[in-house]
This record gives sequence, C-alpha cells and structure tokens, in this order.
Amino acid sequence: IVSASVDAKPIGLTDYEKVAYYATTGANCIALKIEDRRQLVKELLDESEFENELEMEQAGQQLWDNLSEDEKNIILEARRLGCSRFIEAVNEWNKNNPTNKIYVILFERMWFQRDGKKIEGNMESVALDFSSIITTCVDGGYAEPLIGVHAVENRIDSMNDLLPYCLTFADIINSQTNNWLKNKIYLFAGLGLGFTFKGYDDFNKVCSICDVGDANEFWNEIKKRCAGFSWVYKRFPQFDVEPKLNSYMAKYDKYEATYKGQIDRMLNLFGIGELKKFIDECSDEMYNNVLFWGDSADGMRYIQPTAEKDALKTIWLSYNFKSGLFYHCFNKEAEYDDVWANQNNILYINNGSIFKNKAYNNWEIFFDDNFKSTYGSVNELEKLN
Repeated sequence: IVSASVDAKPIGLTDYEKVAYYATTGANCIALKIEDRRQLVKELLDESEFENELEMEQAGQQLWDNLSEDEKNIILEARRLGCSRFIEAVNEWNKNNPTNKIYVILFERMWFQRDGKKIEGNMESVALDFSSIITTCVDGGYAEPLIGVHAVENRIDSMNDLLPYCLTFADIINSQTNNWLKNKIYLFAGLGLGFTFKGYDDFNKVCSICDVGDANEFWNEIKKRCAGFSWVYKRFPQFDVEPKLNSYMAKYDKYEATYKGQIDRMLNLFGIGELKKFIDECSDEMYNNVLFWGDSADGMRYIQPTAEKDALKTIWLSYNFKSGLFYHCFNKEAEYDDVWANQNNILYINNGSIFKNKAYNNWEIFFDDNFKSTYGSVNELEKLN
C-alpha cells in the first residue's frame, strides 16, 4: 500500500506541499506515473537475489500473479486513491493559485506486446487503470487539472500494429469514461520503448509509419478520439528485448559514429524523417506534434559518443519538431555538458536558476487557458456526448 502512494521527492511533504514545491520550478504540468502491478509489489522482493532488472521484473509479475484477488484489489484501490488524492491536491492548489496552475498527464509503463504478439489484457488493463483514476476525479469534482494520458514504453514490436493499437487504446478509455479523452490530450509512443518509427512488419519487409496506413485516414480517426495528440519518441540504450527490432537494427545499423552519420542514423534507421513526413500530413496544430520523452536515467546518460548527442539535439530542436525533453524534476538530475547545457529540458535548472528552452513555447498552447476552454469545459464535453 505504501508503494502505491505518490512518492515524488522531496519526501516528507504532503501532496499539496509537493505540488507547491513543483510550482516553484515554473513548470505547469506533472507527468504522474501510475505504478504497474510488478512495481506495486517490488518492495516485497530482495534486489540482491536477482542478476538483472529483467529477472526482478519477472519475479515481480509472478509475485503479483500469485496474490489472491482480494489482495490485488486492496493494492489497486490504494493506488487509485493515492493518485486521485494527489490530483485533488493539484486542484486545490489551482484554486488557490489561479495564475500559476499545474496540470497533470497520467502515464503507466506496461508491455502491450511480447515477441511481436499481443499480451492479452495488458492494453486493456492500462486503459482501465487510467479510467478508474479519471472517473474518481470526475465524480469527486476535482478532475480539472487532468488534461491527458500517455501510453509509454508499451513495447509494440510490429509496425503494422502501431496505428491500430493507438486508436484502440483511445477507444477503450473513452468507452470507460463517458468520452473523457475526446476533449483531452493523448500521447502515444513509437515501437519498442518508443525509439523508432521504422522496423519490420514481419521478418522480411522493412516499413515505416508512412507505409502502414493512410495518413489522412489516421488523422481523421484520431481527431474523433481526442482534442490534442502527439507521437512520442524515447531514446533508450537497449532494444534487444524486441526480436524484430533487434534483427532490424543488427542488419541495417551500419552508420558511422560521426555527427553526419548519427544524423542519418536517426532520420533513416529510426524513421524520424518519415515520422516528420507523416505528421506534416496533419495541418492541425494540436495533432501534428512529436515529443521527445526521456530523462537522465535513459536517453541522456547513455548516448555515446558525443556525436550522437549532438545529432539528437540537432534533429529534435532544429528540424521543426514541436518537442521537448522531460526528466524527473524531483529525483533525477540531467547531466550537463557543452552540448546540452541550454537544450536538455523544456525547463532546466543551472546553478539554482530556472530557464526555459525554445521548445517550451511550442507546448504552451496545451496548457493555455484560452485554448483549454475548447477541450476542457463541461459544455464542450456535453456537446461531444
């Protein structure tokens, strides 16, 4: 039950104090992580007994599976209440500080596929986790800070499944929340851990997001399901857990470790260039976004050599992506060097001072009260229904 609570650092603060502390950074949105089932029982495991994180994850899943239904329900209820109460504290803060509002996007890590095949029930489970918290907040009258959801690190391995899964996941949430998502923001990751939009549709043919569906058809469909959308790219050092992606990278990753080589690698091998073409097909400002999502614990710390860091910065901040880089403000520090000192976060802290990078302005519309009235009001939701 303890691990089901909101535990953002600094520890020892009430939920309201955590929100107030966060507000001092000048940021206006919290990505609230919902712990998955393995993580909810993690504290019951002895880390020293496992050789790697994957073994520990598998043990956590087995431990969860062995719990009784009553035990599972107690833990899930604690998680629902913990997250809901935190959002209630955000709502209280917003009422007391109307010129310095904070918003919340929900996210949860859970695999939708394994070995390119659907893990039955997982996608539905995440959607229901989101829905239970959304419904609690709506029923309690403090859902105003909630502006969207993010399906992150879902490990979709098959390129042909990316667009259908994206639409289906939104459908499940809308069906469980009286179409709540139709006037909110929706984020969805690329293949694997989110780091590519190009790979095998089977073990013989390579295709990109441009090859698996008509862009106009997708944008028309996604607009029916949400009021703002972004594809998410997450740079992560490992992809060997996805067999199709691993085979694809092993066969085609022949790029030089130079600045130009790494630019070409990301644009071509990872399909970022084709992703840009795909999103450019949607002229609506609230749908043709791409977000870089990462923190010091994955993308930034492990990207080597420096040429790759330079290439990543160039593509993500100079190729007209409406994007930014997030990290855990409370308990992680991004690493600073000459390349990333001014570009590594939408908001970054340097010697105690807080700065905004140029990507910040591209995202302010998501949280602007004038725009939010078009997707966040009760009247608009009633019209959708």
